[in-house]
Amino acid sequence: MGAETGLGEKDLAKLHDFVRKEPRVIEAYSTIGSQEYFIKVLETDLQSLREEVMMPLEPVTSKLTSSIISSQVKQPDDVSLLRFLRQRWFSSKKSKTRHTNSEKFN
Repeated sequence: MGAETGLGEKDLAKLHDFVRKEPRVIEAYSTIGSQEYFIKVLETDLQSLREEVMMPLEPVTSKLTSSIISSQVKQPDDVSLLRFLRQRWFSSKKSKTRHTNSEKFN
């Protein structure tokens, strides 16, 4: 689900409270982009999703949207993620070392 708030701090606190307490909300993120929030909800039927999750959010959000996953395009790959992070970290560290060493000689 995506949501915008555009409302005051009180409604923002209500949104955060609902997200933290609702067991069907399995992930939630504040974002930069067309939606202020990305909320991942696990539910078995659309009627329950609408009545028990989306309707309670409507008073504290604006432009509430939903998307239903129909198929998975890519599975999480923790090994590749760790490999990427290690490569990024080492290349960043080498770059900083080279930059620090070049400053010493200048």
